Amino acid sequence: YLDEEHIRQQLKPASLRRIYADLEGMISEVERVISGLHFPEVRRQVSIGKPLSLLAKEATLFAEVYEAFIKSDSPANILKLLRAGNELLLSIENNATLAHFIKERLEGEHNVVPPGYEGISLYLDSEGNYKDVLVKLTAVSELYSELCNMVGVSAAEYPLQVVKMESGSLWLKLVGESRVIGLLIKLIESSASFMYRNFTTEGNIQSIPRQVEAVEAVLRLSENLEKAGVDTAQIKDNLQTSAAVISGRLNNLLKGVKALKVNDEAFSVGNAVEERFLKESRGLLLEDGGSGENNDSET
Repeated sequence: YLDEEHIRQQLKPASLRRIYADLEGMISEVERVISGLHFPEVRRQVSIGKPLSLLAKEATLFAEVYEAFIKSDSPANILKLLRAGNELLLSIENNATLAHFIKERLEGEHNVVPPGYEGISLYLDSEGNYKDVLVKLTAVSELYSELCNMVGVSAAEYPLQVVKMESGSLWLKLVGESRVIGLLIKLIESSASFMYRNFTTEGNIQSIPRQVEAVEAVLRLSENLEKAGVDTAQIKDNLQTSAAVISGRLNNLLKGVKALKVNDEAFSVGNAVEERFLKESRGLLLEDGGSGENNDSET
């Protein structure tokens, strides 16, 4: 039995703008992933290309059927909407299962972390040219070294180790000393939140400030160090220099990154402003020279 009135009451209050924006974002992201499968023979593989293509098709169909329902909530359009929604839900679930399977196989045997170490999975959605990848790898390495100095950990005894690295969009799986990696995770997350929040509200990219007071406001550096067991009074004289180095490396790491995932925490500038973000980011790279050396010239 189809309770038409109940369905109308459930669907009509929904925000049309939100529904269309979500569907458009889903379709755009799926098509971006498909285009990222660089080789045509890979895109044609049933195990990867077909489920993604079907998901894009089902989402497009649902958007069309929902639009027809809004114009006329007839019993026929209600039935079409339910069928399209069910097909879309099944397609989403199938792709989620496939994505989980692929992720488990990629991570696989690398899940064991040695005692005293902690892991970080870092995904950076950026343009991925050689120079950009090199700048970001250098930024992560130098951030780890600087934090080791602040925490009082020997980077030689607890080196930052690469478990897995994939390029295109840069995906890193690293392990390092547990307190240092914990600090690194918090600083990257705080930086991403600050940069994306300021861009989306003010229309430009706000770099992480270099002055120690401003760094404290954005990153809560001293607070996080103390939580890691560091007596900040002992390193007070070096805090200004370290804050400038850390902010510079974080800026290098996040320039041009339109989406970021740190372990399971995702950050994004948002589809609506993605193009404007990349344009302005390229401008900042030109101004800074795109390298860590130029960032240090101010300190």
